[in-house]
Amino acid sequence: WTAAAAALVDLQGLVGAFMRHLGVGLSCIQSDHPGWNDVALCHGALFPFGQHPSLQLHAGHRLFALVVGAVAIAVAVRLFRLARGHRRLRALAVAVPVIVVAQITLGVLSLTTFLDALPVTAHLGGAALLLAALFTLHLATKPALSLAVVPSDGRTAGQPA
Repeated sequence: WTAAAAALVDLQGLVGAFMRHLGVGLSCIQSDHPGWNDVALCHGALFPFGQHPSLQLHAGHRLFALVVGAVAIAVAVRLFRLARGHRRLRALAVAVPVIVVAQITLGVLSLTTFLDALPVTAHLGGAALLLAALFTLHLATKPALSLAVVPSDGRTAGQPA
């Protein structure tokens, strides 16, 4: 699940990159003073079916963010419960929901500041931090690989010839 959560975060980052490079980061905003309706909805709808693809991409990024955030938090909660006695692992598991909430906040700030450089850059940094945290959790929870060397003659390492 840690790998799946990391993959979802990476995919969400790609969708965000498409938005950024296509210049559609403000496509759902309808006013010069964005309010809750502009942040939560896209032209009055949760998903603008039948509308321009830029609106659908932006709304899709927002909705997929909720899915990705929920998966990341669920994985972190599960790992926190399983990692009794592993303080560093538990601390990293606690950090994941904090990063998710920060990401949502930075996404909203990116919209309400009309893509000001500081919140947009912090939003990108938060995505990288979330990906790094989940990937680290993935690596930390993998069972140790067997590094036993088996020579070509079939003997196991350490066995006399």
